[in-house]
Amino acid sequence: MNMETLLLKAKRINTYSNKEQKEIYDKTINNFDKFSESEQIDLLLIMRTYFLKQATLIEKGEYVRKVVSSIKKQSNFIAQIIELSSIIYKYTTKNLQNEIFDAVFTVDDMKPRKIVAILYFIKNTYRVYNKNQLNTSKKKIEEITKEAPDYLTDAITSLKNDMSKKFKKKGEYLFLIPEFLNGTTFVQPPLALMNCATYLKNSFSIDVDILDNRIYNYSLKELLNIIRDYKKGIVICSSTVDQVHNYFVDYRYVVFTKYVKTIKNKFNELSIIVCGGQGTVRPDIVFNDCNPDYILKGEFDIQLANVVRNMDKNIPIENLPNIIYKEKKKIIKTREDLNEQHPTEWCRYIPNYDLIHLDCYFGYKYHNNMPVRKLHWSVVQASRGCPFNCAFCYNFFAKNVRFRKIESVVAELKEIQERGITEIFFLDQNFILDKNYAQDLCKAMIKANIQIKWQCQICVNSIDLDTLKIMKKAGCQLIWLGIESFDENVRKINNKNYSNEQLLKAVDAIKKAEINYNGFFMLGMMGDTNESMAKTVELIKKHKINLTKSILICTPRFDTKMYQETVKQLGTEIDSFLKLDSYKGSINNSVTESDISYYLGELLKMSNDKK
Repeated sequence: MNMETLLLKAKRINTYSNKEQKEIYDKTINNFDKFSESEQIDLLLIMRTYFLKQATLIEKGEYVRKVVSSIKKQSNFIAQIIELSSIIYKYTTKNLQNEIFDAVFTVDDMKPRKIVAILYFIKNTYRVYNKNQLNTSKKKIEEITKEAPDYLTDAITSLKNDMSKKFKKKGEYLFLIPEFLNGTTFVQPPLALMNCATYLKNSFSIDVDILDNRIYNYSLKELLNIIRDYKKGIVICSSTVDQVHNYFVDYRYVVFTKYVKTIKNKFNELSIIVCGGQGTVRPDIVFNDCNPDYILKGEFDIQLANVVRNMDKNIPIENLPNIIYKEKKKIIKTREDLNEQHPTEWCRYIPNYDLIHLDCYFGYKYHNNMPVRKLHWSVVQASRGCPFNCAFCYNFFAKNVRFRKIESVVAELKEIQERGITEIFFLDQNFILDKNYAQDLCKAMIKANIQIKWQCQICVNSIDLDTLKIMKKAGCQLIWLGIESFDENVRKINNKNYSNEQLLKAVDAIKKAEINYNGFFMLGMMGDTNESMAKTVELIKKHKINLTKSILICTPRFDTKMYQETVKQLGTEIDSFLKLDSYKGSINNSVTESDISYYLGELLKMSNDKK
């Protein structure tokens, strides 16, 4: 097998049987040094799913030593490798952890990108350090604090915030968010669980706790000790609303299933309830992968509150709608109620901010186009739902757009402003879908003297200058545009129906309103060709479109048009979330892996040249 074939097989490893995956893994590791440095980092990133899911101790040792070797030889991708090592760290043996730790802490080059990676490593791993390692890490933080540039102050403070926090039980039920269920550059408050907690307290006098392990970073062993004190039930989230409408199809899903299986095996008498996107679209796969007791379908703010209320009163959960459970190995679905899955009044109260450490959540800002942490930052959601039908987009909130009462949004903004928040991102899928609502909300924010600066995302064909000017007065600093491609035919195939003329007019209007903007782009979309991707690169340059590293490889997801095309292309249904990730960039187009890599490199170079 030549190296190109092996690389392609490795990238598609999750489409093979477990036996075949082992063979691919062994050949990849044995031939690792024959690959280029960029291919090696790709392979390490790809194989982390295998590492977490099924690798033996011997295989984990082989993988760790490739990681350690890459760090020691000062790979050009050392920052990414350090970040990668922080993800696998707690899922291997103590001896291998020591090897990783020693390698990371011998890195003495304090360039900003490496500093960010080392801080990320410490954040994810410090809970399982021995005394000497903890002292070493503290000395490294002190060294970084002295040498780091000012723009990394928030990143350092954020780590110190996390390390100072310990979870304390207060409520009767536990809402648990596994680690890594977030983007790599931000962690946002879990609004849906906070909404649910407020609803439970105000409507049913039930207290719950939220253990967001993206903040605490407890090991599974430590979590089991915490869970021991909860006698009634555990809710585990597979994808949080603060991720807008997406669900993960990579190593993060494997971490989630490990949580469910480990907790279920240890506390079989406890009811384990799963909520999130994966169980909503394919409960059969979730049951097969981790076997929870119940899966809740759809938005889980109010529905989950009703489930917990029934548990508290010993009323069968099976009486409620949108519940999926197993009985004698058969999957049972209770009646479907779309009004409860997607309620009109989905945020009846202000989310319960007392249940989280708001100072530990962060967004990001760009310095020389490198994303760095920004504290005093949060998210707010004013509407849910999107009427459009982009082929690649899984819409967890459905098409029916529901707007929150403006006074409720403003009340939440006042509360978080009093708690020290200075900047937010509006989670709405299209902030100015209803221009009258957007304008009224902005006017209410101005009247209430909301000083918070904010960002939002907007569809290109929704933009008008009058609304933008009001947004600017209300504190809007940045708009994200889902441009995806500059090829109109590609956009049409993917149900993004606007012209390049509309796009350029929208960008011009944003500039006239004196608001900044950034564009999202995708490669490997349905209909993409070498020419279409080249056109995107050419027109970004020509029109000087603001470009960041927010460049995605188009990935099929269940419950999308792109998934339907995937089934047609493969001739079969897909039975795994991880398999979806293996087909990214390859559905209904004529581009190759090398084509995508080339244009991705071109776009990343342009993003580096932006500032």
